Order: sequence, then structure tokens, then C-alpha cells
Amino acid sequence: MKDANNGRYEYTNDIATDQHGTFEVSVDRGIKWISVSHADFVDRAFELPADSAFVEDIRIVLCKQFRISGVVTDFRGDPIENATVCAIADSDYGMSSEVRTNPSGAFDFGDYDRIPVTLVVTAESYSPNTIRIQTPDQGTDASVRLLPGRKLLLRVVDATDRPVSSARVRSLSWNQTSGETIDDGIKLESETDQDGICQFSGVPSGEVTLEVFHSNYQTATGSFRASPKPHQIKLVDRSDADAIDFDPDDFKHRIFHLFKPDGSVIRPLLKNVELSHQYGRQGTASISSDGTKIAFDAHRLGVGEDWSDSRVIVANIDGSDAKVVSDGVIPALSPDGSHVAFSRASQFGVPEGASGQSIWLMKVDGTEKQMIDDHYAWGVRWTSDGRTLVYRSGTDNEGNSAASNVLRTYDLATGEKRNAWEPDDSPFSSLRFRFNVSRRGRLAVVAGEPKDTRRPAIAVVDLDKGISSMRFLKMDHPAVSIPLGGVMDFTPDNRWILMAAKKNRVVQPIRISIQGAAIVAGFPHLPSDFAIRDPLMTPDGQHLIAVISPLSK
Repeated sequence: MKDANNGRYEYTNDIATDQHGTFEVSVDRGIKWISVSHADFVDRAFELPADSAFVEDIRIVLCKQFRISGVVTDFRGDPIENATVCAIADSDYGMSSEVRTNPSGAFDFGDYDRIPVTLVVTAESYSPNTIRIQTPDQGTDASVRLLPGRKLLLRVVDATDRPVSSARVRSLSWNQTSGETIDDGIKLESETDQDGICQFSGVPSGEVTLEVFHSNYQTATGSFRASPKPHQIKLVDRSDADAIDFDPDDFKHRIFHLFKPDGSVIRPLLKNVELSHQYGRQGTASISSDGTKIAFDAHRLGVGEDWSDSRVIVANIDGSDAKVVSDGVIPALSPDGSHVAFSRASQFGVPEGASGQSIWLMKVDGTEKQMIDDHYAWGVRWTSDGRTLVYRSGTDNEGNSAASNVLRTYDLATGEKRNAWEPDDSPFSSLRFRFNVSRRGRLAVVAGEPKDTRRPAIAVVDLDKGISSMRFLKMDHPAVSIPLGGVMDFTPDNRWILMAAKKNRVVQPIRISIQGAAIVAGFPHLPSDFAIRDPLMTPDGQHLIAVISPLSK
């Protein structure tokens, strides 16, 4: 894909490998990415160095999908139902995938494409166990036996040694007796009682690192071993230098923060604190494919504004140089960060010639606005090649109103509008407006109510192949409630859909596999005493960005 003007990419010619798996192509300084695909393997893409005119001797390893399945039993050999099996791949940004065992103790990750991988198996009142999978053949019978659990008591106190109740405690890592550290997988979670005590009954051998949260105190961590006597950890009051910017008395207050890929909070995103606090209800972000800029919508709290009064804020990806550039919501940055497509409420669009809600395009500084479509067109996104805008509703080329159960595409070169699939062929009665488009290829993820079941569903579709390519995601998971209508995004590798869901009564980001298996994966080090919404990953996969707000009372 070669850089081009107006935020677009152009595809170069496809090149096939020979019988030795080698290829040769001359590239210039405009080439940004090389993508490798084969019907029998998982696609790979990588970025070329920006300062190199050519790169020699690149070795690319393609991985076939394989199956990971097995049975979890207790020390007597009886099956354990509802055990959690967590897969932690060495090359997956430190994130994990998890499934639960059925009444027969069996689990199945379906198609998997990362190796080597460590499975961490946990169940209530049992000690965790691990198994290491080095080759695909080892994944077909990854059975595990669990021993009775060890107990650990923890007492949480404040600086004056008074007990702290309602503190949330969870495990961060497991330092095994073998010397290996597992940074995710064991799912120890509890809450302190009125005496500041919490108890875990499934502690492993070795040392466990626990993290303690409470909205009135700074987060604290400590490493402990199983013991009949309580360990103690002390909390101190929050300071102004804390990494999380929030208003404990206003759950409507939502501020974007920067996270590590494992969910650890780094800092509030914007460096302009005054602007961030002025527009305290933030959401629905977009990052340019080149990773240089971020745009999101926001409105002010406490002055009578609502979502329709939102403004578009654009900043550098490091949070610097943040500016309000226009009214609007759901902004979408062009791949090179030079332009923004966005939706406008009627109160702003109609005075400038729109009929109802509308889609507009502008330069990243807010100049040169032009309307793309109106008649309640909404929720625009930009394809990764920069050629097409995608949105819902609006009008067709003859000016007739478009159906709400399809996605519409607008060709930026020709101005032609078309349906990605036809309304009569659509399995949905209507689509939610918060869909998204992948940063590689031309995939879209949509949510809505299917005509046959009327039960909310999420599907992934190739915009060029249409309805024949649509596949529905499996969302059944006993510990996760997935509300539809929220922000959805593709992870950089196109393997997962990233969204916020309610897990253990707290809204937090999760990932759902798009490869056919009912796999839900989280971010192990997310703070559990805040609601975290509107997540997206940076294009290099090295950071998570999401809004943090207090838990609603």
C-alpha cells in the first residue's frame, strides 16, 4: 500500500511466492506496509522502516490455525464444570483468551493461531495448574488435573490501621515454585468485608501478587503465600499525582486514558488538562492508521449540554496539541490523519444545507467542510485504503432514502454511493450506528437485530464481498454480558473485536474472537473499581486507549 494524497492508500500489484516460498519486489519510500496472505494460513502484515528505500532478506513465518481442546478433572479424575481455561500466547501483546469447561469438564478454543501458548486452568476451591503447548499437536489433548485449593486471608487497612471495607482485591501474577511467573490466568477476585478481610480458597503453590482497589485510596499491590493467618496490606489516600483522572461524584464524567496493552493505566490521554476537564464527557475515538493522530467527540457537563452539542477534538497520539476543530460526533480520521469524516446533529447541519442528521468531511484543522450525505445519514467510518467512507442510512444516488439494515459506501474519487449489500438480503431488521471498519483490508463489524430471532447479534462482513461473506460472532459466555450499541473496533491483527462489556457487574473492555469460537479475552491489569468504555488499540498494538469513569451508584 503506497501513500497517496488526501489520506488515501493505493494497493500495489500482488506478488506470489515461488516453490521455495520466496518473493522479490522493488519498493520505494512510499511503501508503508506489506501484507502476506495464503488460503491455508493466517494473514500477516508488517510495516517497513520509514527511512529505508529497500529491505533485504525478510523472513516471514505464517502460522496455520490449529485446535486447542481438553478436559479438566479433579485429583480423583472427576470432571470439573465451569473451570476457566486461559490461553496466554507469547506473541499476543500480553493479552489472553479464555473459555469455560462444560458439565463433562471439556473445553475447546476452536481455531487458534498463536504458538507457543500457556494454558492456565482455575476453578473455585482448586489450586490453579498450567500446561505449556509448544507444537500444534500438543493442543489436541491439553487435559489438566487440579488439586484441592489452598487458602489465603488478606486484611486491608488505611494509614491509621483502620479496616477498609468494600475494597476490591484481585490477582495480578503467580510466581510459581519453578521460578516461572504467570502474568495472567489465575482469576482470584474478592471484596473486603466490614473488618477489611477477604478470603481466597483457590490459591496456587508459590507466591501470588494481589492488587487492591478502592476509590478513596491509591492502588496497592503485595505478594503473598497461602497461610491460615491473615496477611495485611495498607492503603494511602489518593494524591493529585495519581494516574487516573476522574470525578468520584459524577459517573457521567468520562475521560480518555492511555493504558499499557495489559490494561495497566499510564495516564490521562490529553496533556491539556484544562481542555480535558472543560469537555468532561468524552467518547467514540478514532486513530489514524499511521498512528499519528486521535480524534474523539466530547461535550461539557453541568451547563445543560447533551450528546447533540458535542464537539470534535483532534490531538496528536501522545495527547499533545489537542484542539476543538468543529461541532460533531463519531469522528473518523483518514489513514494519514489529514482529514476527518464526522456526523452532525440537525441543529448544526441544517443551517448549512443539510436535511436532518448528516455526514460531513473536513480537513483535520476543521476547514473546508463539505457534506457527503444527509437524510439521517449517521456513524461514518473510513476504510483502510482511504478510498471509501462507510455509514448508515442517508440517500441513494437518486436521492431516495436508504434502508437502515445495510451499510452504505461513498467512493471519494467518484462520489458514487452504493449499498454494501441489498436490504432484502440483509439478515438484520436494522443496524446500530456504532459499527466500525478494520485498519487492514475492508472488513466491517456491525450490530443489530436479526430478522429471524430478534435477538441482538454482532457480525463481521467484507465490504467488497457483501452478504455472502457475513459471519456472526459467538457471544455466549457465562461471566460476560455484552450490551449492543456501544463502540466496537478491530484489533490491529484483525483477529478480535474490541468492545466494552459488563464483567462481574463492572463495564470493562473485552475482545471477542472473529474466527468462529466463543472466546472472550480481557486485559488482566485493568483497574476494576472504574467503568472503562469506548476502547480501541493503537495501530502498533502497544497501547489501549479508553474512557474511565466512576462506577454508577
